[in-house]
Amino acid sequence: MREWQHFVPKFYLQQFTDPASPVDHEPYVWRVDLATRTVPRRKAPISIAAATNYEWDSPPAGAKRAEDLYQHFEGRSTPLLARLQDGIYDLNLKERWTLSTYMALQLTRTPMFREAVRCSAQPLSERLARQAFATAPALVRLREQTGLSVEEALRKYRPRIVFSRDQQIAIALKAALEDFGAFIFSNPWNIFRAPSGALFLTTDQPVSLLTPDAQPRRIDFSPEARNPDLQIAFVVSPRVILVVHQLDNKARLVDLTSRQVDTCNHGMLRAAHRWAFCSTQEQAEWARNHDRTIPLTDRIPIYVDGAP
Repeated sequence: MREWQHFVPKFYLQQFTDPASPVDHEPYVWRVDLATRTVPRRKAPISIAAATNYEWDSPPAGAKRAEDLYQHFEGRSTPLLARLQDGIYDLNLKERWTLSTYMALQLTRTPMFREAVRCSAQPLSERLARQAFATAPALVRLREQTGLSVEEALRKYRPRIVFSRDQQIAIALKAALEDFGAFIFSNPWNIFRAPSGALFLTTDQPVSLLTPDAQPRRIDFSPEARNPDLQIAFVVSPRVILVVHQLDNKARLVDLTSRQVDTCNHGMLRAAHRWAFCSTQEQAEWARNHDRTIPLTDRIPIYVDGAP
């Protein structure tokens, strides 16, 4: 059965619809193609950030659909996100865990993260194969019989691991529930508010691993690790961004300047896969014309002890 499934929830995208949408039209967002630098069409949230049969092909026996898990946490997180938009950030532990899990699931459910999982198969193949050729008795005998070194055997036999779509989903869910969720829950949160006249945009990666230059790097999520450059940024709405980090922090709710909003938007564009979603035509034109390949000149504005 063919099913249209969102990897960015419709209820979330509805917050980014243009307030100037005509009353006789379904509210729309301005969708910017960052690859071609075009604004193809204004689109209703139901029509974007989705694909046909995006989730399990054949889920493991007894497993719930990933879509059901997403919808469960979307429903529980909706009122919490509304509170964050109102500047209320004193969540209890259960509420904080719920929202942390929602963010972690959103981070790992997108095509960009799935592609990262798929690409990770190659280095994993090489690492496991190198270990096997060095230690597995049958493969060691094969090398000895053919006179090959470990590296020569790797080049000759070229072992490969290929993750199926179901395996990619399983790996993504495991990362969300065991690594990212715990990191988000246990580290400090900043809530940034845009000033009047400035808006945050969102993308096809609305929860992003965001470093100061928005470049990918290896992250250690073990409990004792510290990643001072790592920030997990979530665009809650056009007015609010939540940023998780590992810096000592006391200022939880911070009003930004327009320039700092531009810095946040630049970082989100660099972390995006292909699409930006904007609330106004002016913002869409800014995103289309903005060169997201340029490294950030300003840090995403984390505040420490009340000072930038």
